[in-house]
Amino acid sequence: MPEKPGYCLAFGKRRLNWPSVAIFCTSRDTATCWVCQERPIGDYYYNFKTKLAVCRMCMKRKLKALQDCEMNDFKRKREMLEWCEFKPVRHCSFYHTHCGRNLYHTLMTKQILRRKLELENYLYPYQPFLDKRYV
Repeated sequence: MPEKPGYCLAFGKRRLNWPSVAIFCTSRDTATCWVCQERPIGDYYYNFKTKLAVCRMCMKRKLKALQDCEMNDFKRKREMLEWCEFKPVRHCSFYHTHCGRNLYHTLMTKQILRRKLELENYLYPYQPFLDKRYV
């Protein structure tokens, strides 16, 4: 018997928890920051339209520069709209290792992963980063 599809409802049905942070599962992490040309460590930001990655440190520096009072409001809002396209992502290496192949070896149990994703999903709306309040 085929497995029932997951639903995004909670009224007696199975539900799918979509992670708030997108996860790239590839055998090699080839992401490089287009600002500093280094590999990002941990989570980073990715623009799915332009396929550009930015590390957390460069994003933090850019946001600090955008909050500078010398920049006029029109330019600040235009640049914030461009930088809002970057969404938080991470590589799958926190959960499993590929060892250079398509096969993988898990580093944590599914229960621990589920709890981690549930906690991140719960705390995600409280992150003021690149929110509509800034734009």
